[in-house]
Amino acid sequence: MKLHHGGLRPDVVANIKQVCEESGITVPDIVSESGRALVARTPS
Repeated sequence: MKLHHGGLRPDVVANIKQVCEESGITVPDIVSESGRALVARTPS
């Protein structure tokens, strides 16, 4: 699996873009967060 643009798969981004364009809606800015920051917990 190849990841680009901050960990997003290019085919996922392309699919989102295509569906938005076909539906006549603005293509959104896609923000992704992965790794430790997403799953980290603060100690109790």
